[in-house]
Formats: sequence, structure tokens, C-alpha cells
Amino acid sequence: MADDVTATMTVLGSANDVMSNLDGIVDEYVAQRLIDEPGSWSAYPGWNFHARVWHKDGKWYGQPWCYHVPQDIHKADTLRELRDSISDEYGYD
Repeated sequence: MADDVTATMTVLGSANDVMSNLDGIVDEYVAQRLIDEPGSWSAYPGWNFHARVWHKDGKWYGQPWCYHVPQDIHKADTLRELRDSISDEYGYD
């Protein structure tokens, strides 16, 4: 089990998912807020996981949670790459 690295961060809000597996669309407004508001995170919901996503030092990070347990952190240059990395492991549903 991994640690919750977002425990000291601020969530942008429940209506501010940065992306979803439902439609595969990245919300560019929320993405820009994550860049502009260091120390904040946004949700990335999937069928088999619920990830927390943040931006730090020019990279995107995502920590999937499964059954309320934080998993290993994924890192990518773009949100689409992060989405693919997480979905490759946890499913695209």
C-alpha cells in the first residue's frame, strides 16, 4: 500500500474532474488551474479506480485509489500520457 501523497494538498472541488474515462476528454480549464495553483489536485474517475492528479515541476502525477487504498504514483509529460499509463494498469472503463 502506498502513502496518500495528496493529504496536504487542496482539492479543486468535486465538480472539477480534470479528465474521465467516460468520454476520454481532458478538461483544459481544470488542467490550467492545476498548473496555476501549486499544491492542488483534481480527480480522474474510472470504473475500477479513482485517481488524484496534480502538476509539479513541469510533470503530471496521478495516484489511483482502489477500494479506498492509495496505489503507486504514475508520472507523465502530458495528461493524455498519464491517462493512458493509469488506464493501461487499471482499465479504460
